[in-house]
Amino acid sequence: MLNINTIGQYIPGNSLIHHLDPRTKFLSLLVAVILVFLLDKLIPLGILVAVIIALTFVAGIKPKMFWQALRPIVFILIFALILQLFFTPGEKVAAIGPLAITREGLINSGVVFLRLIAMLLSAYLLTATTSPSELTYGLEKLLKPFGKIGVPYGEIALMLTIALRFIPTLTAEAERLIKVQESRGVDFNARGLANKARIMLPLIVPLFINAFKRADELAVAMEARGYRIGAPRGKLKPLRYSRIDYFILLTDILLAAILLILKRWGGLPA
Repeated sequence: MLNINTIGQYIPGNSLIHHLDPRTKFLSLLVAVILVFLLDKLIPLGILVAVIIALTFVAGIKPKMFWQALRPIVFILIFALILQLFFTPGEKVAAIGPLAITREGLINSGVVFLRLIAMLLSAYLLTATTSPSELTYGLEKLLKPFGKIGVPYGEIALMLTIALRFIPTLTAEAERLIKVQESRGVDFNARGLANKARIMLPLIVPLFINAFKRADELAVAMEARGYRIGAPRGKLKPLRYSRIDYFILLTDILLAAILLILKRWGGLPA
């Protein structure tokens, strides 16, 4: 079995973050995402990223593990940085051939980089420290008020959780198919868009077929265990907020309020 570590993969542990109520972690993630979009300065975003990194250490997640999870989407980060670096108008500070690097481009690329890292690290921290059943139950509890207006909150929570948990499964499947193709002499480092498209086609087709097959097997397994859409379900271990959950939620609210007030009155450092 391949050792895959990616966003969506649960890593069992006994840390403080692992024992938090999943609703606390969902709401903390929501606060982090809101702050990521509201803050547009390097220093506040850097502080936010530092806080999230500190929490990953508390959760016992090593930098190497996050790098393994981030590696498949590094090219997206690089592409976003290049766009901001070379295509932002402003004061010219350097040039590479016909492309100019501006002061505003450097700042924007830094802001985009910190925003993406903050969101990816927050999502990774949530899924790495929360089991699939806790994710589903926590999301279901948070969405329950919307059930009064006819929203199928239970099914939405289950669908989102399954989609999230399929990421490491599909990543493992892709890694396996790549190794199989490489053993047959396929070179995945070939240059040129046409060559890459030709090489990826034999990889994508079986990947989709296997994904549909796994989805069908999952549906059969759920029906065999008595799952019915819309049917009421009990919980063996009901969720309850602890004192540390209330403390963290209060800290989230205070931190968000302070940063938003500073942003409103122009008190945030650049």
